Amino acid sequence: MPDHIMNAFEALGLFSNADKKLAQHLEKLPAKQKRTAKGVLESSVKLAYVLFAMGDTRAASELVEPISQIPSANSYDCWTWIEAALVMKGRLAIAQGHNEEYDEAFRAAVAALKSGSELQMKVKANVHERFMDGQTLDTAFEDEENFVDEFEMRLSYITALMKIEFFGCSETWTGSRIESELLSNIARMNDIIVAKGIYKLAPYK
Repeated sequence: MPDHIMNAFEALGLFSNADKKLAQHLEKLPAKQKRTAKGVLESSVKLAYVLFAMGDTRAASELVEPISQIPSANSYDCWTWIEAALVMKGRLAIAQGHNEEYDEAFRAAVAALKSGSELQMKVKANVHERFMDGQTLDTAFEDEENFVDEFEMRLSYITALMKIEFFGCSETWTGSRIESELLSNIARMNDIIVAKGIYKLAPYK
């Protein structure tokens, strides 16, 4: 795990030349989130997805690129966010017509699914199958009255939808259904950002 922590902070160190706006976003991340590898990865990747939702794909790419290079080391807590970075990297690559970059991200994600002991791989495969069917998707945000909680739940939702699409969609969650859900949820997230301000929402709160 120490190597993994080092890699995480080394990845964040690559943002030292970020432009003023992105540097401000990173600086304002909660101090408690910067104490561990998991916290660093989680807050940075969530920020990337928020910036993507706001239309700032350049900043999103700048955040996920170094994180996507961190090896999984079979650490579930850290891998969740490395995988999410790979998903975003793949989505941005497809949008730009860089199919080879998507393939690279996809291979890294699949390799992690097939790593570990036989039992670990079996568990991963079962979890992945349920995920692809949408069994773990949470849509409770539809009844949420607290803007901050609603925003974070929608953020988790679009992150999950992009992952399903990244891995090829499913019979239940087709590409067209996912894109429709992404559009409506991202629109709602932007409404909340306008109303509350980015620093009053995840990953800042």
